Amino acid sequence: MTGSVRYEHPIDLSTGTRERVLLEWIGLNKRVLELGCSTGFFSKLMADRGCAVTGVEYDSEAAQQAKRFCATIAVRDLNCAGWQSGIDGPFDIILMGDVLEHLLAPERILADCRGLLSSGGCIIVSLPNVAHWRNRIGLLLGRWNYKELGTLDRTHVKFFTLATSRKLLETAGYEIEKFHSVGRGQGSFPGLLGFQFLYKAHLAAP
Repeated sequence: MTGSVRYEHPIDLSTGTRERVLLEWIGLNKRVLELGCSTGFFSKLMADRGCAVTGVEYDSEAAQQAKRFCATIAVRDLNCAGWQSGIDGPFDIILMGDVLEHLLAPERILADCRGLLSSGGCIIVSLPNVAHWRNRIGLLLGRWNYKELGTLDRTHVKFFTLATSRKLLETAGYEIEKFHSVGRGQGSFPGLLGFQFLYKAHLAAP
């Protein structure tokens, strides 16, 4: 399987999972911009909760499938300046679920999103933790092998730790209001034990 279609996966809504936390943070009946929506498998869950979803996806095959669940779909390459042209905001939520690590300039995307948020709107971001203990041990043993999926996905061009993921959002002008570490790192040592970091953030005061 190639392109973005390969990211479609079964949804686990048990307590503390990535999908469960994201849905709880998004809420009901929101106007959502989902960047990197793939086939719309997560868009469907938001639509089922009354949200009007505008999806942005570079893979035309995946975007065609996402049309089933998105009110609007735009086939765009987020690496290209002006990707947001013609996208009709503002949005209550801009969701970036495991997408920024695929982009050459994630800080530019975060800056672009500022102008698409409604008053009181927020961004929700999911990023993989490259400093998870399994990756640390692998690196100590001289192993850094790219894979089809996961933290070392072959299409990742940026890698983040707990500190650098927070800095990315804050430098782009956002204030973090909620944080969740997926895995065993929600309490102690999230930078070591968490394999994904979830953030909900709003625009920082000028």
